[in-house]
Order: sequence, then structure tokens, then C-alpha cells
Amino acid sequence: MNINSLIAKTYIVSNKKLTAVAVLGVLLGMSIYIFMNSMMVGFDKVQPLRFLSQLRILGCIRMMKLVKHLFI
Repeated sequence: MNINSLIAKTYIVSNKKLTAVAVLGVLLGMSIYIFMNSMMVGFDKVQPLRFLSQLRILGCIRMMKLVKHLFI
């Protein structure tokens, strides 16, 4: 066993609370990263469909305004 492993093992065993906080911080950070990454992929898949439907709705509204303007 080399000196680096001995120092690391002594530090981890003696500071259990600090080690637990560090592990929880890494775990929380990785879970937030995975959540945000998957959410962005989901938005990328859904967004073009919503954009096209909004364009269709805007086209209908413009057409209704034109028809209303012509007949009133």
C-alpha cells in the first residue's frame, strides 16, 4: 500500500460526515445534470410540433381578420 492510498483512507475514515456531504453533493449534481439533459432532449423533440401548430393557429387568425375586414 503506497503513501497516497494510506493518506486517502485515513482522511475518508476520520471525516465521515464531510465524506458523506461530498458524496451527496456529487450525487445531487449528477442527478440534476441528467434531469436537465433529458428535459432538453424532450423539448427538442416536442418544440417543432408546437411551433408548426402555432403557425397554423396564427394563419387562421390572420385569415379571420382579413375576412372580417373584407365583409364588415
